[in-house]
Amino acid sequence: MRALIERIEQLIPTKKFAGWSYHMGHVDESTVLHRSGDIDGRHTGNWWSTDAPTSIEKVRSEKALPETWPNGSDSKQNSGFTARLDQNMPAYRGFAAAQRDLNGSVRRGGGNQAYVPDGWSHADVIKTWPLAP
Repeated sequence: MRALIERIEQLIPTKKFAGWSYHMGHVDESTVLHRSGDIDGRHTGNWWSTDAPTSIEKVRSEKALPETWPNGSDSKQNSGFTARLDQNMPAYRGFAAAQRDLNGSVRRGGGNQAYVPDGWSHADVIKTWPLAP
């Protein structure tokens, strides 16, 4: 049983969802999703949201985004992105779990999020904008 749970965790990062709870579905032709990131970096990824980001602090708090990723690299959040993703891709929707930053501070989470495996390579960015501080 433990091996099965570990395999599921590899496929779907359940610990990133509050209460390890999420709903499984698919991207449909009308799905438009949003995320934040670095305008000079990668604009797409596997983690998305149905609500468009408005400010850096709100995104960090609601999506539980640390200032520094566990690998030590900066988590730059200066822009918002809207994209259409390929139809029929799996999408796991739920609420962001709290996460601890490397400096020990806790980001509370609680905002809606969608995990789309391999979403970074199947997203067509249609809009970008700068985030407020």
